[in-house]
Amino acid sequence: MQNQIRADRMHAPEIVSDALKANSREPILCVSTIVRAAIRALGDSISKLEVARLVRAAVEARPDAVLQIVRTAVMETRPQLHPDILAAAVGALPDPFIRVCLQHLQEVPCVDETFFEERKRSPAEEDVLGYGIDDCPDSTTLAELIVTTAIAAGSTAGADALYGSIDNVLSGPWLFPDTDEIPLPTPLPSPSPVSP
Repeated sequence: MQNQIRADRMHAPEIVSDALKANSREPILCVSTIVRAAIRALGDSISKLEVARLVRAAVEARPDAVLQIVRTAVMETRPQLHPDILAAAVGALPDPFIRVCLQHLQEVPCVDETFFEERKRSPAEEDVLGYGIDDCPDSTTLAELIVTTAIAAGSTAGADALYGSIDNVLSGPWLFPDTDEIPLPTPLPSPSPVSP
């Protein structure tokens, strides 16, 4: 999968979405492994639009894993991208205002991060974030829980920036990002010759 993404950056969201849909019964930890691998394949030069499209595709394919997707994306990217990650995640949800309770789940890693072709099971369980639509005293909206997850994952983008990005998505008539095209750099015009 990583080689496919490196060879065709523009189709990274589709590659990730196809991988998640093909393994729709995989545990949430597998979803975060796929998202992590995709972000790493795009490298340090990943743009706001690329990460937003990737997160949106992952959340649309597996909305049950939104918290783990956000947690992984925040941990793998620079703080300038975090508001866009949250906006894309919230924009991809069918109902970001649903009241939920945070769940800490224990799952066994199911995919070797280096070689996706080989399945390996590890005996050590890892903590995974999920949510339930239960009545609990500390329930909150899913959108608020996404912000809390990003901050807990180490985002230093600032609460105002994180909440602001979500507010823009929820109050605007559009979903983020508003385009599926990755803008390519425009070459600078060659300077005109100077006449004496």
